[in-house]
Amino acid sequence: MRSLKGMGSWLASYYDKLITLVVFLGLVVSLLYLAVRIGTIKSSDEAYEEKLKRLTPKYPEAAAVTSEKFDAAVSDIRKPFNIPDWSMDLFVPETRVWCISCRRPIAFKSEQCPFCLSDQPDITRIDSDFDGITDDDEELLGLNPRDPSDAKGDADNDGFRNIDEYQYYAQTGKDIKGVIKSSVYPPIEPFLFIDGSRGTKGLHADPFHLLFKSHMNWGKKGKRFQLNTREGGKTHFVFLDDEVEGFNVVGFEEKYDESPNKGLVEKEISTLSLKRGTHTIKLTIGQDKQYDEYVAYLLFRLDDKKHDVSIGDTFELRAGKRYEVISIIDTPEPRVVIERITDRKKFTVGGVPGSTTE
Repeated sequence: MRSLKGMGSWLASYYDKLITLVVFLGLVVSLLYLAVRIGTIKSSDEAYEEKLKRLTPKYPEAAAVTSEKFDAAVSDIRKPFNIPDWSMDLFVPETRVWCISCRRPIAFKSEQCPFCLSDQPDITRIDSDFDGITDDDEELLGLNPRDPSDAKGDADNDGFRNIDEYQYYAQTGKDIKGVIKSSVYPPIEPFLFIDGSRGTKGLHADPFHLLFKSHMNWGKKGKRFQLNTREGGKTHFVFLDDEVEGFNVVGFEEKYDESPNKGLVEKEISTLSLKRGTHTIKLTIGQDKQYDEYVAYLLFRLDDKKHDVSIGDTFELRAGKRYEVISIIDTPEPRVVIERITDRKKFTVGGVPGSTTE
């Protein structure tokens, strides 16, 4: 027990010195470890350097990286491409569009983008103002490619709209330069066409409604003929050369059935001829005529005037330009044949503007 108490007393007297000794020994050990570690690291570095020196390239033939493209990009940035000047008025910006590839603004007529070098769409058929005349052709004609109203103007005051003269000469393949300001103008017939928006394909079929009922002698005036409209609507009494329902009474032939099986009662088969224009219809007494009268709906595009005509009708397109309807042809693509009265020249009118032919 005494020895323990003596040891405790000794520790109480020298504990601070013991702590200092332990700390000192820790520092010495740490310094020794660092010295050994530094030596090890230096040896590892030397070994690594030696290993690097012994390495050889796996692909010794690979080309060296150059700065050529980088230098070119720097040059483009310092000296960018300049779009050439345009011949427009001062303070009026040039028309530009987006490049179809890089979406940068480029000149409207650029064939190739100056930035990404991609080809641009063909603009020769572009119509910026949607007036029916392409931009290039408007410049040839002296019109404004951005003014849709000038297409309906009449630059030479000849009664033809600019768009009408342009389309006529463009369809014929002739040079269009200056045509809207010249003393020469196209014929008017190609501007007449069947208006397909009315009726059935521009026609209206009206069944023939006259019925030849009887005839009788009428003294010095000769034969008088009775014509009824179908369903008993109206009765007409006429003589030769009279007019009825737009038809001229032009002939009569009295005859009877002479066949062997005619029976006890003699059957009359007399005919009465009616004419409208150049078309003649023969009516047999007491029999219906299976024939349709057609009305054609025509439209003259130069003044947008409508002409509702039947065979034999006459109409005027312009002063001194009168026409007679010769025939109306009901086919999948209807046609109307007209004749110019001044020289008897015939034209066939179609269902599309500009389709009228001689």
